[in-house]
Amino acid sequence: FAAAMDAIAASPMLLGAVAAAGLCAVVVRRYYCTASSPSEDAKGSKGSRRSSVCGGTPPPPPTRWLKFPVEPVKAALAQRKGEGKEVMPTEGAAAYLTGVQEYLCAEVLELSGKEARDEHPGSGDAVVCVEILPRHLTKAVVRDPELTAAFQGLRSPAEACLRLLITDKKRGTCVSEVLKQVYPEMVIGESARSWVYEVTFAVCERVASRAKAEAPGASALTSKHVEKGLKSVLKGNLANHALHEGMKARVRFRRDEEKMSKYLAKYGGSSNNSC
Repeated sequence: FAAAMDAIAASPMLLGAVAAAGLCAVVVRRYYCTASSPSEDAKGSKGSRRSSVCGGTPPPPPTRWLKFPVEPVKAALAQRKGEGKEVMPTEGAAAYLTGVQEYLCAEVLELSGKEARDEHPGSGDAVVCVEILPRHLTKAVVRDPELTAAFQGLRSPAEACLRLLITDKKRGTCVSEVLKQVYPEMVIGESARSWVYEVTFAVCERVASRAKAEAPGASALTSKHVEKGLKSVLKGNLANHALHEGMKARVRFRRDEEKMSKYLAKYGGSSNNSC
């Protein structure tokens, strides 16, 4: 390398060629890395080319704290059976009830995961892939009186398995994501996963019905109405934990929306809800 530098310094022609190449490099870098004007952004071609050359690939969008989608719960809160009028819920109320659904899902998965582990006593604390089956869900619900009362009158896991109940795969993915947080080493079958989503959403529909009964003539359903409906549907420690998780979900949902709005304002794109 030192010999090559000495040769370049000794030859005026080589020295001029190197200087010209360096100048060209500076010009090219300045052209591609200069911020594009609004007219160039409208064209799209130059702006995208410059961002790719300068390593300007936008970062991934911020992850949402809620794993379950908010839209189905929001639709359940807005629906009024037997009446032609809809009372639109607030975003906070929909996020509150979605947090309750996600908590119920996590509670069912935690108890059924323990039942599945009891069938594999040799696993212990070792990382063993164990599948949660409908019979594990049945044992978990039957042995917990508060869950039994909450799911009373709803379809059992065995019935769901016989009917081969298949819900939207997108929603089933949400159940799997919650399971990864509770038991990362476990998996859940498709029929069992569908049942978990179905019964937890059915409980949310009951809460929504009671919440609308608590607000006759109200212009909008708020989280206060959802809280009153929740207290009339769930009992005991299950209700207390659900209230706490609902309030936490409402706060985190608001923060996630603020982060997403800033991200979209800066990088563009579309906002996709979790799951």
